[in-house]
This record gives sequence, C-alpha cells and structure tokens, in this order.
Amino acid sequence: QHPFRFPVQWVNRPNADFRGYSGTVVAGSIEKGQQLRVVPSGETAAVKDIVLSTSSLNRAVADQAVTITLDKEIDISRGDVLVAAEEPCEVSDQFEVTLVWMDQEPGFIGRSYWLLLGTSRVNATITSIKFKYDINKFEKLSSDSMGLNDIGELNLSLDKPIAFETYKDCKGMGGFVLIDRYSHATVGAGMIN
Repeated sequence: QHPFRFPVQWVNRPNADFRGYSGTVVAGSIEKGQQLRVVPSGETAAVKDIVLSTSSLNRAVADQAVTITLDKEIDISRGDVLVAAEEPCEVSDQFEVTLVWMDQEPGFIGRSYWLLLGTSRVNATITSIKFKYDINKFEKLSSDSMGLNDIGELNLSLDKPIAFETYKDCKGMGGFVLIDRYSHATVGAGMIN
C-alpha cells in the first residue's frame, strides 16, 4: 500500500467556523486521527474529520474526492500536498524527466513554460535536452530542441520547489504537463524520473 498523498485543490472556508482542504486522494488512504505533514512547509497536524458532501467519513481512499479538516490551524494553500507524516514525499526544483513534445512550435533550451503537477502550477525552464529518441532505430540522438511528437530526456528547473515522486512510484505525484504561458496550449506531457 502506497503512503497517503493529497494535493490541495481548494481551501474550503464557507464561514469562520469551518476550514477544510478539498481535493482528491491520489495515493494511499487516510483515517481520522492520523498525523499528516504539509509539503513543502513540513508542518504537521492530525486529521479531525473527513467530509464527503454532508457526511463524515472515518476513512478516505485513493481516487476519492473529499474535504479534510485538521486539529489545528496551519498555513496551507492550493498546490500544497498533505502526506502521511511518517512517510513524506520529496521536494525539489530540479528534475530529470522523460517528455513527449506535443506542439508544432519547437521547445528549446532556455525557454520557460508553466509546469502543472497535481494542483501545483510553477514556472519551469528547459535547462538541457540530454537526448531524444529516434523511435525508428531506437537510438539516442543529441539535440538542442524538441519537435512535434519527439520523446526525449530533459532537465527542467523550476522557480520554486514542489512536492513530487517519481512517476514509476506514484503516477499522481510524478506525471505533469507543460503549458505555453502565452497561448495556454499544452506543449508537452512528461514523467519525473
């Protein structure tokens, strides 16, 4: 069983008496009373309640959309990830990725995009293209750009650290898309290695 992972999609604050954190469980499960850690801040709290519409649940599992309330107020915002306190995920701003390029406009080293992973949106820059695959000959080719349908191994640098896992360990915490900051088109889909 994979440790609990919950990207916060929305801070639910209908009135002064209620503060919950809404989103979808991407891995593992959570129960009332369990200790959680907020990533990237590292603060911890216990689960006070798990709310589904108007019902209270004792437990939430992967792929379930719920609102979680905590036993104390801590600073949490959209893009933060609630994780099992004793099994946190990593945080970084530098990634080695496998990327499929999906845009007519090529991707170049030094160009910046928005990276969407879970509920996080950060600025990402292609720092290097290690190689791209020649899918006909199964060879690795050196390149300084990514063209339509190219698949390559790249390094990305982000403007701030985000919570992640490798794609092979947790798809919901390791799969991402790159978005053109001006046209808002999806230009690439990738996996963190």
